Amino acid sequence: MHAARIGLEDSEPAAVGAAVTVALCGNWEHEGACRWPHHTACGEPTEGIAVCRTVFAVEAEDESVVRALIDGALREEPAWRVFESGARSPTAEERVHGKRIAGPAAAVTIRTGPDRNPS
Repeated sequence: MHAARIGLEDSEPAAVGAAVTVALCGNWEHEGACRWPHHTACGEPTEGIAVCRTVFAVEAEDESVVRALIDGALREEPAWRVFESGARSPTAEERVHGKRIAGPAAAVTIRTGPDRNPS
């Protein structure tokens, strides 16, 4: 799970999810399954800052690549400002969601990360 605190300025929270999907899938509107199944949700902004969390299901060897793509997509967007971005332990609900998006045949472990970054 990857989380970020983002100053959205005039952007919609859904734009964050679209940016992550473009980074991971090539287009926010694509056919077929994602190479790296994921879901991004942003909490309601408080004073213009939202916490956005991306749950993803990947093989261990792809984790650093996926994190770099997510972080890059968030930081490259000029419409908002990233205050923090990085690994975060998934909630129990996010673990269930991660297993669901991974699919029944996947051998993916939902890994926990350090609790240093946004909640």
